[in-house]
Amino acid sequence: YVMSELPQVDRFCAERTGDLYWNESAWFSFSIPERGVHGLFYYFFRPNMKLLVGGPAMWDESGNQMWNCLYYDWHTFQAMPEGAEKFNFTAPGSLSVTMQEPTNRFQLNYDKNGFELDLIWEAIAPPHDFTGMEEAATGAAGKRLHIDQFGRVRGMIRCKGADYPVDCYSLRDTSFGVRK
Repeated sequence: YVMSELPQVDRFCAERTGDLYWNESAWFSFSIPERGVHGLFYYFFRPNMKLLVGGPAMWDESGNQMWNCLYYDWHTFQAMPEGAEKFNFTAPGSLSVTMQEPTNRFQLNYDKNGFELDLIWEAIAPPHDFTGMEEAATGAAGKRLHIDQFGRVRGMIRCKGADYPVDCYSLRDTSFGVRK
């Protein structure tokens, strides 16, 4: 795609195939460099299965595996919330995203098991289309989209009673297509 011809990147693909492995994904990064803390807020929908997968993770030098990091709560099988949109939904496990301005501003929330995340992600550059590179690298062609976008994320995370102010540069990623 040429950037001016990109489909509505912040919506589910209007022309998805019927393949059960049709995937609609989103990823946001965050860091607290002065504390050596990094994390992600990642999820994907399998709309033809009515499935939502994902959750937050946060780590530092004390642990980088799901069993020893600061926080990890990945939900493999969640029902896709009724009426969910790619960037507007609240999952049963509290994962929540609200698109405040298409391609520019997103509210990210989570509150479960002593982990509270309240972040605003704001774009500082337009989306960059990686679809062609992905197709060349994987050989996967057909109805696909993959963009990355540079931004800044700000807000607060509370993990096991400790506060983690977040104010850093960040990437977001969103894609659609069949992924097996």
